[in-house]
Amino acid sequence: SNCANDMSCPAPMYLKDGDYLGEYSNNAVVAPITPSDNFGLDDYEPEFFFDPLTWNTAKYSVALKFDDDDFTDDIFYFCHIHQFMTGRMKFVNEDGDVLNEMNEPEIPYAYDMASDYDKECGTFNLDPFQLPHPECPSKFVCDKPDVTTPVGKFADCLDSMNCAMTVGMTTNVHMDSPIAL
Repeated sequence: SNCANDMSCPAPMYLKDGDYLGEYSNNAVVAPITPSDNFGLDDYEPEFFFDPLTWNTAKYSVALKFDDDDFTDDIFYFCHIHQFMTGRMKFVNEDGDVLNEMNEPEIPYAYDMASDYDKECGTFNLDPFQLPHPECPSKFVCDKPDVTTPVGKFADCLDSMNCAMTVGMTTNVHMDSPIAL
Protein backbone atom coordinates (compact mmCIF):
# COMPACT_ATOMS: atom_id res chain seq x y z
CA SER A 1 0.00 0.00 0.00
CA ASN A 2 1.11 3.56 -0.69
CA CYS A 3 -1.18 5.14 1.89
CA ALA A 4 1.72 6.21 4.13
CA ASN A 5 3.03 8.51 1.38
CA ASP A 6 -0.09 10.68 1.35
CA MET A 7 -1.20 10.13 5.00
CA SER A 8 -4.38 8.32 3.95
CA CYS A 9 -3.83 5.01 5.77
CA PRO A 10 -6.75 3.75 7.81
CA ALA A 11 -6.63 5.11 11.36
CA PRO A 12 -9.14 5.34 14.21
CA MET A 13 -11.13 8.57 14.33
CA TYR A 14 -12.22 9.60 17.84
CA LEU A 15 -15.59 11.23 18.42
CA LYS A 16 -17.32 12.76 21.43
CA ASP A 17 -21.09 13.26 21.32
CA GLY A 18 -20.95 12.64 17.57
CA ASP A 19 -18.39 15.42 16.95
CA TYR A 20 -15.07 14.40 15.43
CA LEU A 21 -12.15 15.59 17.57
CA GLY A 22 -9.34 15.34 15.00
CA GLU A 23 -8.32 16.64 11.58
CA TYR A 24 -7.22 13.48 9.69
CA SER A 25 -9.92 11.68 7.75
CA ASN A 26 -10.15 8.90 5.20
CA ASN A 27 -13.89 8.69 5.83
CA ALA A 28 -16.02 11.44 4.28
CA VAL A 29 -19.04 10.26 6.29
CA VAL A 30 -17.28 11.41 9.49
CA ALA A 31 -15.28 14.41 8.21
CA PRO A 32 -13.92 15.75 4.91
CA ILE A 33 -10.97 13.71 3.56
CA THR A 34 -7.90 15.35 5.12
CA PRO A 35 -4.31 14.12 5.47
CA SER A 36 -3.03 14.80 8.98
CA ASP A 37 -1.49 13.06 11.97
CA ASN A 38 -4.21 14.33 14.33
CA PHE A 39 -7.01 11.75 14.56
CA GLY A 40 -8.45 13.05 17.84
CA LEU A 41 -6.87 10.73 20.38
CA ASP A 42 -5.05 13.52 22.23
CA ASP A 43 -8.39 15.25 22.90
CA TYR A 44 -10.31 12.03 23.59
CA GLU A 45 -8.07 10.00 25.87
CA PRO A 46 -7.40 12.47 28.74
CA GLU A 47 -11.12 12.58 29.56
CA PHE A 48 -11.01 8.93 30.64
CA PHE A 49 -8.95 10.05 33.63
CA PHE A 50 -11.94 12.11 34.81
CA ASP A 51 -14.18 10.58 37.42
CA PRO A 52 -16.84 8.27 35.91
CA LEU A 53 -19.71 10.62 36.75
CA THR A 54 -18.07 13.32 34.62
CA TRP A 55 -17.11 11.30 31.56
CA ASN A 56 -20.30 9.26 31.70
CA THR A 57 -22.26 12.36 30.65
CA ALA A 58 -20.79 12.20 27.12
CA LYS A 59 -21.02 9.57 24.39
CA TYR A 60 -17.61 8.45 23.16
CA SER A 61 -17.13 6.50 19.94
CA VAL A 62 -14.48 5.53 17.42
CA ALA A 63 -14.82 5.23 13.64
CA LEU A 64 -12.48 3.19 11.47
CA LYS A 65 -12.75 2.88 7.70
CA PHE A 66 -10.37 0.20 6.51
CA ASP A 67 -10.42 0.35 2.73
CA ASP A 68 -6.89 -0.81 1.94
CA ASP A 69 -7.73 -4.00 0.01
CA ASP A 70 -4.14 -5.18 -0.45
CA PHE A 71 -3.48 -5.33 3.31
CA THR A 72 -4.40 -8.66 4.95
CA ASP A 73 -2.08 -8.79 7.97
CA ASP A 74 -3.61 -8.51 11.41
CA ILE A 75 -4.01 -5.18 13.18
CA PHE A 76 -3.88 -4.56 16.91
CA TYR A 77 -5.72 -2.56 19.50
CA PHE A 78 -4.24 -1.39 22.78
CA CYS A 79 -5.01 1.00 25.58
CA HIS A 80 -2.69 3.75 26.77
CA ILE A 81 -4.50 3.85 30.11
CA HIS A 82 -4.72 0.13 30.98
CA GLN A 83 -1.33 -1.52 30.69
CA PHE A 84 -1.32 -4.90 28.89
CA MET A 85 -4.84 -4.38 27.46
CA THR A 86 -4.19 -5.35 23.86
CA GLY A 87 -5.50 -7.71 21.26
CA ARG A 88 -5.12 -8.96 17.71
CA MET A 89 -7.82 -8.30 15.10
CA LYS A 90 -8.20 -10.36 11.94
CA PHE A 91 -9.83 -9.22 8.73
CA VAL A 92 -12.70 -11.21 7.27
CA ASN A 93 -14.39 -11.21 3.87
CA GLU A 94 -18.09 -10.61 3.14
CA ASP A 95 -18.86 -14.20 4.21
CA GLY A 96 -17.03 -13.85 7.51
CA ASP A 97 -14.08 -16.00 6.45
CA VAL A 98 -10.70 -14.97 7.88
CA LEU A 99 -8.46 -13.54 5.14
CA ASN A 100 -5.18 -14.60 6.74
CA GLU A 101 -5.11 -17.56 9.15
CA MET A 102 -1.48 -16.88 10.05
CA ASN A 103 -0.79 -14.62 13.03
CA GLU A 104 1.04 -11.89 11.13
CA PRO A 105 2.83 -9.88 12.15
CA GLU A 106 4.31 -12.19 14.75
CA ILE A 107 4.33 -10.95 18.34
CA PRO A 108 7.67 -11.66 20.07
CA TYR A 109 5.97 -12.70 23.32
CA ALA A 110 3.05 -14.89 24.39
CA TYR A 111 -0.22 -13.51 25.71
CA ASP A 112 -1.16 -14.56 29.22
CA MET A 113 -4.04 -17.00 29.11
CA ALA A 114 -6.72 -17.29 31.78
CA SER A 115 -6.99 -20.67 33.50
CA ASP A 116 -10.26 -22.59 33.39
CA TYR A 117 -10.88 -21.49 36.98
CA ASP A 118 -10.35 -17.83 36.09
CA LYS A 119 -12.61 -18.18 33.07
CA GLU A 120 -15.38 -19.45 35.35
CA CYS A 121 -14.82 -16.55 37.76
CA GLY A 122 -14.39 -13.90 35.06
CA THR A 123 -11.00 -13.00 36.54
CA PHE A 124 -7.31 -13.35 35.83
CA ASN A 125 -4.68 -15.00 38.02
CA LEU A 126 -6.95 -15.95 40.94
CA ASP A 127 -6.29 -19.63 40.33
CA PRO A 128 -3.18 -19.70 42.60
CA PHE A 129 -5.22 -18.22 45.47
CA GLN A 130 -7.86 -20.92 45.77
CA LEU A 131 -8.41 -22.08 49.31
CA PRO A 132 -6.81 -23.73 51.12
CA HIS A 133 -3.83 -21.41 50.74
CA PRO A 134 -0.92 -21.24 53.20
CA GLU A 135 -1.15 -17.44 53.59
CA CYS A 136 -4.94 -17.22 54.00
CA PRO A 137 -7.57 -18.24 56.52
CA SER A 138 -9.58 -21.36 55.75
CA LYS A 139 -12.56 -19.31 54.56
CA PHE A 140 -13.69 -15.76 53.91
CA VAL A 141 -17.31 -16.34 52.91
CA CYS A 142 -19.32 -17.86 55.77
CA ASP A 143 -21.97 -20.54 55.24
CA LYS A 144 -21.44 -20.70 51.48
CA PRO A 145 -23.46 -23.25 49.51
CA ASP A 146 -21.84 -26.21 47.78
CA VAL A 147 -19.38 -25.19 45.05
CA THR A 148 -21.44 -27.11 42.47
CA THR A 149 -24.23 -24.50 42.75
CA PRO A 150 -24.01 -21.11 40.99
CA VAL A 151 -23.99 -19.19 44.30
CA GLY A 152 -21.45 -21.62 45.77
CA LYS A 153 -19.17 -21.17 42.73
CA PHE A 154 -19.46 -17.39 43.00
CA ALA A 155 -18.63 -17.58 46.72
CA ASP A 156 -15.61 -19.75 45.89
CA CYS A 157 -14.41 -17.08 43.45
CA LEU A 158 -14.87 -14.44 46.17
CA ASP A 159 -12.82 -16.57 48.57
CA SER A 160 -10.00 -16.68 46.01
CA MET A 161 -10.28 -12.95 45.36
CA ASN A 162 -10.14 -12.18 49.08
CA CYS A 163 -7.14 -14.49 49.48
CA ALA A 164 -5.33 -12.75 46.59
CA MET A 165 -5.95 -9.37 48.20
CA THR A 166 -4.81 -10.64 51.60
CA VAL A 167 -1.58 -12.05 50.18
CA GLY A 168 -0.95 -8.96 48.07
CA MET A 169 -1.60 -6.46 50.85
CA THR A 170 -0.04 -8.18 53.85
CA THR A 171 3.49 -7.32 54.92
CA ASN A 172 5.69 -8.59 57.68
CA VAL A 173 6.74 -5.37 59.40
CA HIS A 174 9.37 -5.67 62.09
CA MET A 175 9.72 -2.94 64.70
CA ASP A 176 12.56 -0.54 63.96
CA SER A 177 12.95 -1.84 60.40
CA PRO A 178 11.94 0.71 57.78
CA ILE A 179 13.29 -1.68 55.11
CA ALA A 180 10.48 -4.10 55.90
CA LEU A 181 7.97 -1.57 54.66
